[in-house]
Amino acid sequence: MSSVDEILEKLHFRIQDLNVLPLSQLQDIFLNLDVKEILKLCEVNQKFNSVCDENFWRIKVLNNYGIEKKYGDTWKETAIVMNKVNMINLGTKWSDGRTYGKILDDILRDGDIADTVLDLQYQYILRLMDNEDNENNKTYAKFIQISLNDEKALQDFADNCSERPYTASEVDAILLANSREMKVIYAAVLTYRGETPCKYLPGGTIRNDVTTGFSLQSYEFLRKMIDPMIYVMQFSSFSSDRLDLVMY
Repeated sequence: MSSVDEILEKLHFRIQDLNVLPLSQLQDIFLNLDVKEILKLCEVNQKFNSVCDENFWRIKVLNNYGIEKKYGDTWKETAIVMNKVNMINLGTKWSDGRTYGKILDDILRDGDIADTVLDLQYQYILRLMDNEDNENNKTYAKFIQISLNDEKALQDFADNCSERPYTASEVDAILLANSREMKVIYAAVLTYRGETPCKYLPGGTIRNDVTTGFSLQSYEFLRKMIDPMIYVMQFSSFSSDRLDLVMY
């Protein structure tokens, strides 16, 4: 973690310079720091600490994570939790103009299975492929989603499977379709709907049970009491490799 001196150097300020700034300007500066850096500065200066009131932390949580609900007793605690789990920013917009939060809400509201997320990704990957064999293209698209996460890997793939290299804008589109945010949402929806190996989540059923010999009752009403954001937070903490294991 950065020291106070390192944080100040990054800001191109001395601590006495920050002390004379109006609170509103100081708050704007702090909003561009990460949560750990803000907490470190607040430990050493009373004025800094006064800047970071509940309204400041509410704005920080909204700006950095797209979250409008407290997950803790205070907004400060919420910011600390979100930072700890490396929470994705649900306020960021995806290729179709919707925020990741809106995509998540739409899928949960419409009751679609998590494959909806894959369908969105396929739209942006398949249209960049010259091969008219749609089934093969879907196989390629899935391979791209799992394995190809940088421009060099994509261009190597294009050399073997496409008639031309990808343009810079096409590479950007593919990488966005394969974004960490979409992977987190996909894993969260799979888990929330009980479609992963976690078969004992509230609302799930157990089919062909070897002990009872018959299917057990679904408790779907219990699932509706679960905040799916908890799963988004959980999977945000996963590495890309671990996310791929959950997803596929």
